[in-house]
Amino acid sequence: DWLDGVKGIAILWIVFFHFFTSYDHGRTPWPLHPGYLAAYEARCAPDGFRALCLGGALLSAVARTGFHAVSVFLVLSGFGLSYSLARPGRPRPAWSQWYRSRLVRLFPMYWVAHLVYLVSPFQARFDTLDYRFVLSFLGDRVVPIGTIFYYFNPALWYFGLLLELYLVYPLLFVALQRLGAARFLLLAAAVTIAARWALVIEFPVNPAWVQGGFFGCRLWEFALAWPRGRSGGRGPHR
Repeated sequence: DWLDGVKGIAILWIVFFHFFTSYDHGRTPWPLHPGYLAAYEARCAPDGFRALCLGGALLSAVARTGFHAVSVFLVLSGFGLSYSLARPGRPRPAWSQWYRSRLVRLFPMYWVAHLVYLVSPFQARFDTLDYRFVLSFLGDRVVPIGTIFYYFNPALWYFGLLLELYLVYPLLFVALQRLGAARFLLLAAAVTIAARWALVIEFPVNPAWVQGGFFGCRLWEFALAWPRGRSGGRGPHR
């Protein structure tokens, strides 16, 4: 229950983040910029209500950090998957059935989103309904990264990341069981740092690859809570 509850809070935080950024439309300063509170106070100075101004600045700062809830959701998703497979007494997973259950859980809702897009009167589809719709409907939110990552609904980039993580999940789960918690986390951290260094510094690419187009850049978040969910064949379950 707590896992689903925290996921729900994370989703609401993400939704509020997108709502606030659309509503604000860049009118308020970004909280990570130097002199954020001073800039916000200068903007509110004519009103003369310092307390309200400070409250607005804090609300804006909290709202604008909502994108971090994506990382929270990744951590919780990784924990839920590993815990469900590694509970004491549970037989080894049949990966074919595991994949079937994952896809059956994900794709129907994903397809419904596409159908809503087709019939919604609030979407301007005339210049966006092309080959990308077919690719997206089949689950491709990665290639071509520059035009399909945010296609028709920017939030669906996360679906592509999940498919990638599910594709390599059996390998990661086996690595956790064989390496143990500490070495597995070190490996996940090393892969994430190396992937981000390569795609940001050494071979700069479209930032969408780092955000979620390539799973290796988000592997640490997905794997962070796994040791809490493993059965630990060499010791007591935690």
